[in-house]
Amino acid sequence: MTKTRLDGYYNAMFGQGFKQTDPFAHYAQGINFVNDEQCSCLYAYNGIAKNIIDIPANDAVRKGFKIKFEGDESEANRAIKSICEDLEVEKNFSEALAWSDLFGGSLIVVMANDGNALEEPLNYNTLRSIEALKVFDRVCVTGTEQYTDATAPEFMNDRLYQINNYGSNPFWVHESRVLRFNGGRLPMIQRNIRQGWGAKKYESIKDDVFRYGNALEMAIQALCRLSEDILKLDGMTEILAMDGGDEAIQRRLHLLDMSRHLMNTIAIDGTDEYDRKGLSLAGIKDIIEKFETALCADTGIPATRLFGRSPDGMNSTGESDETNYVSMIERKQDIEVKPRLVKFVDMLGYCRDYKINLPPVWSIEFESLLETSKKDKAEIELKRSQAQKARADALVELIDAQVVDGIEARDTLADDKSYKLDRSLDAALQRNGNE
Repeated sequence: MTKTRLDGYYNAMFGQGFKQTDPFAHYAQGINFVNDEQCSCLYAYNGIAKNIIDIPANDAVRKGFKIKFEGDESEANRAIKSICEDLEVEKNFSEALAWSDLFGGSLIVVMANDGNALEEPLNYNTLRSIEALKVFDRVCVTGTEQYTDATAPEFMNDRLYQINNYGSNPFWVHESRVLRFNGGRLPMIQRNIRQGWGAKKYESIKDDVFRYGNALEMAIQALCRLSEDILKLDGMTEILAMDGGDEAIQRRLHLLDMSRHLMNTIAIDGTDEYDRKGLSLAGIKDIIEKFETALCADTGIPATRLFGRSPDGMNSTGESDETNYVSMIERKQDIEVKPRLVKFVDMLGYCRDYKINLPPVWSIEFESLLETSKKDKAEIELKRSQAQKARADALVELIDAQVVDGIEARDTLADDKSYKLDRSLDAALQRNGNE
């Protein structure tokens, strides 16, 4: 039998030439799907991947919201804020947003006290209170039942959800008791394949997450190889051409390495040559930052938030990145959070135990996410004071010119709502004016 042999250089050290071991043969093109288990493991074991999910979800709800309508809204807002704190609305909405990005969808089941079972429609006429909010990711939703009446407005919408509660029997929930988060935007064909659910965030950024992790790993390897030993072995080519030549060379290198560690001395043949070359780490930091920039571009999260480092470049403050990020979170609030909050607050308005008087027309407004520095606050306060002084001086001139009297001036200040006036003095001022 003819024995086929390969040149020892083919795979003597690193395995180059074989697809299974060659580090340069592991590049793939095309679609790379991400399943639920991969998403779960990335979130659980990769700190950067976890931050990519958690940071936007937390920021979308961390400043809170308030109800806006004509009239005195303070009492309703105080009552709603108290109920939201009891039901941990911020925590539950943040978790629902996180699972929506991670798995392509999530549900908040509203445990409403209305006398009906979970699988029955919510009865607003008998609704007394909200007992709790329960968050489930899309993986827990094992089945749905849709509206089948083609003449109804809700045709093809989900009517019932079957939820697997890990360790207990599945249960059904009516859609009127659910706040549904749909995941990322997808074309209709993809959404139909996923039974109406949306995109997972890792599907579009997984490669960049892995590249960044690989860049850090290779940087560590480079630190371990700050110097390279070069050994010229006499007759190496002939040895590699022999049977067992690879193992012989490797044993020889191993013995040399052991002797260096034991005696800090290299023992070589007289015809061999030994040299040590120092390696430069220049450029590694720049390459890693390029991978960081790619992740920031994919996610829209500034490097100051995602990686905890200062902005790059001379005179760079990162304000533009932060402004763009805030704009992204505001869109997330308007598109994903606000519709669910409107449905939830509407439920609170019907709860008889809470006695919240919501008018027919109201809206939800989120608190600003932009942080104001102490300097900016001082400048704003100074401008406000200057404006108030200018208005007060103008009123004094009008009173001196007898264009308006004291009562009319106080009415003007009261309408401005910048001043708190004791209106009980109006009667005394009126009497003095008549006298």
